[in-house]
Amino acid sequence: MASTGRIVPRMSKSKLREKRGQIVCEAWRILRGDKVYITTGKDKGLTGTVTKVIRDIYNPRVIVEGRNMVWKHVKMEGSKDGGKVRIPAPIQYSNVMLVDPTSGGPVRVKSGFTADGTKVRVSVGKHATGSIIPRPEILKERAKPRNPASIKDTAPEHVSKVTYNPETMVEDFKAFAAKVLGGQSYPKLKYPPLELENLPTASRTGQDQGLLPIAASEALRLRPKAKVAGKREWP
Repeated sequence: MASTGRIVPRMSKSKLREKRGQIVCEAWRILRGDKVYITTGKDKGLTGTVTKVIRDIYNPRVIVEGRNMVWKHVKMEGSKDGGKVRIPAPIQYSNVMLVDPTSGGPVRVKSGFTADGTKVRVSVGKHATGSIIPRPEILKERAKPRNPASIKDTAPEHVSKVTYNPETMVEDFKAFAAKVLGGQSYPKLKYPPLELENLPTASRTGQDQGLLPIAASEALRLRPKAKVAGKREWP
């Protein structure tokens, strides 16, 4: 087969893993605000604070404040001047480790539970002291601000209103059932309901009218007949 001369772009490792379904990370033990130790790269041996965790199961990364700095060309927008700025680039999730709060060394973590049942992170590894790594306080603040209140939001008094009462639920259901079963199956309408329209019964031809409720049969009788073009109506 002759070559067309077309250059096929090479697929990145993350896209290749996504295509094959190879999940790299599922347990996110490093959180925003944690102090981490960089194990490889140009900033190897340095520590920093995580400002963002990119939770991509095929290509997980973290952004560390002041680490892995790169130049970026910024376009001029309005009153902002363009130019070259230094920003932190993402680092692979596997290239950073949490820092033990007691020893200050890089450690791995495992999940544990306190006496009251709270799930915590416990340090394990060579430099670990077995101490609990607390959740960062910054997680109590939202990374993105909430949307401003609008007229479409539900009022707080309606949200806090109690609409479920198990004590009166049985009585309410009995009253509802008595009201439904005590009356006719269908109200007296000009046209029958949709569920009766689609029934493949002989009632459409005028036979076996007893299959339908009285109200629906009356509505079928009063419904005007459709006029067919070219068809003569005999007296």
